[in-house]
Amino acid sequence: MAKNKELNVKAKNRHKVIRTILEVIAIIAAGFFVIKSVFFLYHYEEPKAAANDAKGFVAISYFGVDRSGSTKHIGREQLNKQLSILKEQGFTTISQQQIIDFYNKGTPLPEKALFLSFEDGRTDSSIFSQATLEELNFKATMFTYADNMQSKDNKFLTTKDIQAMVDSGYWEHGTNGNHLSYINAYAPNGDYLGEIAEKNVTDKTKIEYYNHFLMDYLRDEYMIPKETNEEMDIRLTSEYTKMKKLYTQDGGALPKAYAIMHSNAMYNMMDDSVEKVNERNIQHLFSLHFNTNHQSYNDAEQNIYNLNRLQIAPFWSTNHMLLKMKDESDLDIKMVTGNKKLANDWIVEQGYGEFTKQQIILTSEASKEVSATLTKKWPAQSIVEADFNGAIMGTQSMTLSDGVVKAKISLQKNKLLIATENGYKKSQLQKINLPEIDWKNENYAFGKATNYTYLETQQGSRVNSETYPNNIMNDRYVRVQAVKNKLLITVDGKHYEAKLPKELADFALTLSGEHLTSDSEKEQYTDTRYDAFFEDVIVSKNREILYSTRASVAERVRDSTKKQYDNVVDFFIQTF
Repeated sequence: MAKNKELNVKAKNRHKVIRTILEVIAIIAAGFFVIKSVFFLYHYEEPKAAANDAKGFVAISYFGVDRSGSTKHIGREQLNKQLSILKEQGFTTISQQQIIDFYNKGTPLPEKALFLSFEDGRTDSSIFSQATLEELNFKATMFTYADNMQSKDNKFLTTKDIQAMVDSGYWEHGTNGNHLSYINAYAPNGDYLGEIAEKNVTDKTKIEYYNHFLMDYLRDEYMIPKETNEEMDIRLTSEYTKMKKLYTQDGGALPKAYAIMHSNAMYNMMDDSVEKVNERNIQHLFSLHFNTNHQSYNDAEQNIYNLNRLQIAPFWSTNHMLLKMKDESDLDIKMVTGNKKLANDWIVEQGYGEFTKQQIILTSEASKEVSATLTKKWPAQSIVEADFNGAIMGTQSMTLSDGVVKAKISLQKNKLLIATENGYKKSQLQKINLPEIDWKNENYAFGKATNYTYLETQQGSRVNSETYPNNIMNDRYVRVQAVKNKLLITVDGKHYEAKLPKELADFALTLSGEHLTSDSEKEQYTDTRYDAFFEDVIVSKNREILYSTRASVAERVRDSTKKQYDNVVDFFIQTF
């Protein structure tokens, strides 16, 4: 017993030493990132790419960047990957002035011109994107809120920070507006909430309808304007005046570029009178305006005060971003395939596949089901297993087919769907509810900022019990085996069965994914491309591995150690 205690003490001490070492490394790493955020070690060099008669340019935006990635912010490694691929494909970043000259003077742009920007004026976005900008010699615009720059919140960049960034040459300054607050807000039960400052909103799921403060008249509980047209004009204009004052105090400058906080509303669903006041102020104060955030391409006919920028979602694959850019322009943009040897094992249709050792990412074309089929058939009664990690609000599937009998197992809206076929005769589809997943309200949000009527506010929540935010991802282990006339399915250790029309012979394996249209999804613009993520795909029989994309033990240990290290570093960065 004493020996066991001694061993336990030694083990605990060993763990303490390891933890201390990791913490020391984390503090050093955190200190390095802080230094990097204050001191710029390199300077931007103007690219030598020759301008030509390009028909337009691509604009992309990132809401935020952090070290490891999150539900709202892209991780620094994913950012580096995406921008590096754009660099490899010949994209050159352009400045605000180049855009102004393109529209006002007809000055040519590079063939693949890219306007890169980051939103919300976050300190971590600057810190974790800087190395990539330096590596690729890319220029970007940092959009900020005027009031955040004057706050003492370390989460946001200050005027001094912005000036240092601009002096480095890698950055330009833009603005999202004066501040962020909501008006005409209603709770899911129809209660009128009125005007609410963004900082006082701790849980957006408690607000069902709202406008941003520049988006509409102030309205009463019956959605009747409670201010005159003149009062609305004075209120909106004063916000622009306050913004200019905050930016120009202490010798600062008002940015040339504006990206309105309520993207997509102007020239679309905004009240005409409100739109005219915004338009007048924007054109008086700024040289260019990015009005939308759902498209990337701007041609020469675009209005300089109604420009597009594509806000890249953190959960998109790289091919998702590239495909949207390609579909919206006539630019030569190639998709990525990853490991070519692994890619050659699969036939991909109606989309694109990116293959790595451990992960297969299938990206569908718009409104289509992307599929990837292994070129080799597998013996009857083989076991197929994989981790499904695509978005819950979509359909992610695994199909076993011998040409006559087909069994398709899908995850959709947190349900297990089982469909079987015998030739052209389809059986009844089975739907099974899966255990509820754990997701935190503060990390996810539905798109609810829109124009609406009083009657709509009284109809209750627009989000039903089967609807999830688009950025909630599956994390399900799925195992399938066909034995005689039965289909045996395991999802996260829980077993399910389905009947097959007859015994499944040697079969082909297909993985697939498809966008899910939902009537209760109240986002104004819906992207109908879907990313299906599959990890650790394994085919086996009698304990013999026939096919596997699973990483080796050494690789898994390395990845686990890196993840633990990243968690420690992230903790210290967020804390200090």
